[in-house]
Amino acid sequence: MVHGCVSFCTEADSDDGLPHTLEHLVFMGSQKYPFKGVLDLIANRCMASGTNAWTDQDHTAYTLDTVGSEGFLMVLPIYIDHLLQPMLTTSQFATEVHHINGNGENAGVVYSEMQDHESEMENIVDVKLKELLFPPAHPYRVDTGGKLAFLRDSCSLQKVQDYHKRYYHLSNMLVSVCGQVPHQKLLSIMEKVEEEYLPRVPSDFTAPFQMTAPELTDFKEEQVECPSDDASRGIVEIAWFTHDPNDLETCEAILILADYFTRTAVAPMQKDFVLLEEPLASGIDMIANEEVKCRLTISFQGVPVEKLKECKAKLMSKTVPEYIKPESWDMDRMNSILDQEILNEQVKLETRVHKSLFGEIISHQLYDHGQEKLLVKRLNKVDTLQKLKAKPAEYWAQLVQTYLTGPSATVIGLPSEALVEKVAKTEKARLNAQRKALGKKGLEEKKNEIEQAIWENTHKKPDADLLKKMIVEKLEEFDRFEVKSVSNSDPSSLTEAEAKFLHQFPFHTTIHNCNTQFVEVGFRKKF
Repeated sequence: MVHGCVSFCTEADSDDGLPHTLEHLVFMGSQKYPFKGVLDLIANRCMASGTNAWTDQDHTAYTLDTVGSEGFLMVLPIYIDHLLQPMLTTSQFATEVHHINGNGENAGVVYSEMQDHESEMENIVDVKLKELLFPPAHPYRVDTGGKLAFLRDSCSLQKVQDYHKRYYHLSNMLVSVCGQVPHQKLLSIMEKVEEEYLPRVPSDFTAPFQMTAPELTDFKEEQVECPSDDASRGIVEIAWFTHDPNDLETCEAILILADYFTRTAVAPMQKDFVLLEEPLASGIDMIANEEVKCRLTISFQGVPVEKLKECKAKLMSKTVPEYIKPESWDMDRMNSILDQEILNEQVKLETRVHKSLFGEIISHQLYDHGQEKLLVKRLNKVDTLQKLKAKPAEYWAQLVQTYLTGPSATVIGLPSEALVEKVAKTEKARLNAQRKALGKKGLEEKKNEIEQAIWENTHKKPDADLLKKMIVEKLEEFDRFEVKSVSNSDPSSLTEAEAKFLHQFPFHTTIHNCNTQFVEVGFRKKF
């Protein structure tokens, strides 16, 4: 398998959802290949499992996975052409982002995605928490997916085109490839890409995320009502700013700290809040957000409404003070967690190395200011975890003291059944007013407009000559690792060591042996 990832640092300053809308629109065709879906069509003919993408708060990434390098190298320049030279037409914006249909309803792929998301309690609490942490228009405060009102009334094709021009160019793009590829062919393809698209780099481009987060100087707390069919349980979230993202030892230490405090039934926060006769929460998480200034959030879910105020109070009066003391730490359990995390890292290297690799390279692109030594350290997490194993209890107690006792932002999500009905009535009234303003003639025009947009997006088809060139007809040779299979059903073929091992099992047993650090056991029973 060959895996590729093309990533861009994408900074937003409004709730228009420009990073998200652009992510959708680039798949609608490019100037060279003006056909909807042609990228996936060609990718599938080139032994790919299709293409994929995601939009995060500070970056947008596009992936490609193929069997063998021939198909990958065939698709890569076409993929990059879609990213750097998309069509971005009015009809594409209408179908993929937002339009009003013939029934007077707001629709569009992006708009529909965000409809369910916007009314979720978790999202409402997260939005409020960001409002307490960041000033207006800060890139870590805005909704990169797009808020519904902004998608309807503010987001526009012109804004998307301007956003693309600002961020989608070679100076802000990183291509990562994982797998066996002929290096010279890959470099030759990228050289041609550079020659074609280098003139498009804006002369005044400034790297994103020069704006830092303000320091929290006091404790902030707010309550927010959330529509919910279950009025008995809410959410509490508490957040602190922590360390710089290139302090990689602290990054790993905080992730381990989160595991220690919340994972398994013996974790301190599970015992203090969940595993009680009268639980304060049905679940608890510690989430470490890697950002220009990293953030640690403790989230209490399923909190009985009468106990919403008790979560933070108990955390700050019992759990945190207890673990500021080194003697409270179970270092045997801490070392066990570190050992398990080292094994997890090794499993990733054997089974899904590309996902780990791309995640670390994107973090390097965003936060490390080009320092290669930081990339090397990011790609050698096991070394960092081994160093953490040597840390005494005092180190972990000091982490709690440093990051969980200072100023924080707290949001309490209050469930409201009445708000469910209110939100529904408000939306119904808005739609009725929209239909009234359009009138019968306007609704018919909207119906015709979207039908025309769909036709414009789909009527062009790639010709047979293009598709004929873009296909892998014969799978190339690729390296395979040896797997030796032996069974106790044929003892004569076994070595002495194999026979001794298989003799332990009083039933049919087969071993598939390869060069790995792990053993996987499976049982199959016939009925």
